[in-house]
Amino acid sequence: MTCRTRVPPPMIHTAPARDAWQAACRPLKQLAVALLVLVVAYLACGVLQKNSHDAPINAIGPIFLLLGCLRTAWSICKAEPMACWTPVPWFLAASAAYFGLGPLIYTFGQDEAVRHLDRVPLLADDLWRTNLLNAVGLLVISSVFLIGLGLTKPTRNRLRLGATGAAPHQAEAKAATLVFLAIGLPVKYLVALPYEFGLLDVMLPGSVYSLESFATLAVLTTAYLSRTSTAWRTAFFCLFTLEVAVGLARFSKQAFLVVLILAALGRFLASRRRGELCLSIVVVSVTYIVLTPMVTWSRIELIDRVGNFYEAPLSLRFQVAGEAVQALRNGTLSEGQIAQAWWQRLCYANIQALVMRRHDAGHASDSLSLAVYSFIPRALWPGKPNMTRIGVEVTQLAYGHRGGSTGIGVFAEAYWNVGWAGVVGVSIYIGLLFAMLSRFALRTMQRGQWLYLPCIFIGIKMGFRLDGWFAADFVGTVFICVTYAGAISVWLSHRGPARGRATAVRRGGSPAGYRPAPVERPQPMRTTP
Repeated sequence: MTCRTRVPPPMIHTAPARDAWQAACRPLKQLAVALLVLVVAYLACGVLQKNSHDAPINAIGPIFLLLGCLRTAWSICKAEPMACWTPVPWFLAASAAYFGLGPLIYTFGQDEAVRHLDRVPLLADDLWRTNLLNAVGLLVISSVFLIGLGLTKPTRNRLRLGATGAAPHQAEAKAATLVFLAIGLPVKYLVALPYEFGLLDVMLPGSVYSLESFATLAVLTTAYLSRTSTAWRTAFFCLFTLEVAVGLARFSKQAFLVVLILAALGRFLASRRRGELCLSIVVVSVTYIVLTPMVTWSRIELIDRVGNFYEAPLSLRFQVAGEAVQALRNGTLSEGQIAQAWWQRLCYANIQALVMRRHDAGHASDSLSLAVYSFIPRALWPGKPNMTRIGVEVTQLAYGHRGGSTGIGVFAEAYWNVGWAGVVGVSIYIGLLFAMLSRFALRTMQRGQWLYLPCIFIGIKMGFRLDGWFAADFVGTVFICVTYAGAISVWLSHRGPARGRATAVRRGGSPAGYRPAPVERPQPMRTTP
């Protein structure tokens, strides 16, 4: 006999017919003003020649940015809970980590950690220049995002919000889960992983990596549905265990942490327990700190044995993983480990300064030009350039080997290509892109249209991929997003409007057997999308 647990429906209340971003934009406007003040302060210190490596502005500025971004992200999600499905909170959280907390290692970090970073040394005013670079980029993105919201069609639907701001339908969630698994599992486990484990010699198109993320997205939907029945709970446990194991086998902190975050979000959507969500955030943070030394140790071992860590065979990965576990048990994993490796991973100042000096010396990059090729499928052009090859070139430039890919962030990449004009231009593009994706995500999740979740997830990934590459992460993925959204729209239109209305009336907006939570004001007539 199947034991079913009823998932509480989202608490429903009526929001006024207004732009849903109206209240959420207030803290972002305040941040834009604060960033403008910060940029002026940086420039003033430059004019007064108070911009040396140990100048107070290089400590005060990042702390100001760190606290401002975190406060704004929290305020936005508090004012408009559905904003968690947009790129904005993730963009702010990533900015706080990379451009706020990261540079502070030079002020508050251990001497050993700073010496390790000095393998790529900073000159007298390099830290000030990189802090100014990031502040300018964030200011332009925030300002253009606000302008872009005014240029796009306002979201004036009467919202049906729960504690998380979502009104998902279980039936649509189940259908989306089956679609994600049907597409994601074969692509990931029969194509993407064999290539990464050295079993395929062909260059895979970027769309394959986007499709493999469907399997990871199924972690979120199965986590949400895990409270409805034993079958879905079993499916979630199996998929979660498999994805965690794969993330560890890839020695990828990001892949591992994304699985944990999606599982936490899915459970939170179903339970609406904020304490459980806060506990999940603590678990993810501690996991990152604990996992970093093991992943770093394993990657170094793979580089020593095969020359890189991203195309090692599966057998060698299991062998190295076993050695890492054994070293952890013996207490020898920390021997020769990098001090405060987790903090160093968040700091891009030294690499950013390196490429900025390269541009100033007349050795500009051409990585932005790869965006032209992003819209050409690799299936039509097998010789299409590798969209992330520049990361290996940065590793060669900084460390003298090609055993890994080193990121510099989109702001430093833009400066390396075109200078300050490139920083402003790329930031304008990203700000407008975030505005459009945010409108799309808000409307979609209002209606509980889970099938569009891959498009929303692409936007979220853009938000926290400020350490990525412009062509691959902010241009190529747009083409994939538009293609998938178009295909889903066509498929849904073929289902027929009459069938859609009948299904919506039959299924309703909440699980069977439940009545909506009490409302403070009269509830208006519900309409189906």
